[in-house]
Amino acid sequence: MQKYPDQPDLTDSFDAAVKVLEQNKEGFFLMLEAGLVDKFSHPLDWTRSVGDTIAFDKVVERAKEYCKKHPDTLLIVTGDHSHSISVAGTVDDNKPGDDIRDKVGVYADAGYPNYEDKDGDGFPDDFSPSKRLAVFFGAHPDYYETYRADPKKTFNPAVKDEKGCYVADKQYAGVPGGHFVEGNLPRNESQGVHTVDDLVVTTQGPNSSAVRGFMNSTEIFRVMAEALALGR
Repeated sequence: MQKYPDQPDLTDSFDAAVKVLEQNKEGFFLMLEAGLVDKFSHPLDWTRSVGDTIAFDKVVERAKEYCKKHPDTLLIVTGDHSHSISVAGTVDDNKPGDDIRDKVGVYADAGYPNYEDKDGDGFPDDFSPSKRLAVFFGAHPDYYETYRADPKKTFNPAVKDEKGCYVADKQYAGVPGGHFVEGNLPRNESQGVHTVDDLVVTTQGPNSSAVRGFMNSTEIFRVMAEALALGR
């Protein structure tokens, strides 16, 4: 992004797509995906994943504004799968000690992180402030946990050894306070994997009441097809 800073974001994509599609007076179907959420969750780079989640939140807001002006529009917001990512608390660099694990606060000891958004763009100015979220993955290869984000390059958890197995990338072994984390995936997996947690589906507009309770993904397709009056 530093080399190519003027990139269209999801809201730009939404505006461009709708401008073309709404010319069809019979209606249209549009799917926008925040694909980098998945791309960066695989290498356990949660800060970049969260950054794209914020971008997705912005395009959902844009879509809701469109629906206010076009109340015959069905809006569905969901994901195609999950990753084993969870927020456990915060990491506070100002806590005493050299072991960064002792700087992790959970429950009432977590408090609030000190992210700032001085430029008002909706994104943290720095994803690694002195007190930040403590985020971990449950399905992963061997890696070195650093408790930090690198603004210049994507995290790389594992590399192949001489036997063709994936082992923790030693470029992170010397990070102060970091430590080795043994993986729980087969050694032919270099990154985190998808998980099968239930996904939340939110809707508004025509036929949105048909989305309720626990549903199979194919049932969501039927709701969309009925909203478009496809077939009988």
